[in-house]
Amino acid sequence: MAELWLSRTKRAPCNCGDLVSNQPLGAPLTTPGGAILSPAFSPDGNTVYAAGEHLPLQKYNISPERVAADLCKRIGGALSRDDWHAYISEAPYRRTC
Repeated sequence: MAELWLSRTKRAPCNCGDLVSNQPLGAPLTTPGGAILSPAFSPDGNTVYAAGEHLPLQKYNISPERVAADLCKRIGGALSRDDWHAYISEAPYRRTC
């Protein structure tokens, strides 16, 4: 399991990142409104829970398998070699979805 961090400030959205590389993972967590005041990981590290003063409890599934499945569903299948090289040029092509 990866070692992850969560950060939140009054002026910045909640971010999740890799502890080893100190790099953010993906975009900041989005909400239906209101700032995230109290983010927390689930015990297994696959879910982030977040709440705020005017924000009901939100659940974000961050497991790699779930994120990959959701992405494949959104894009309608696997990336072609051309798309891979256009968007993920720093990594060698591999079949997805």
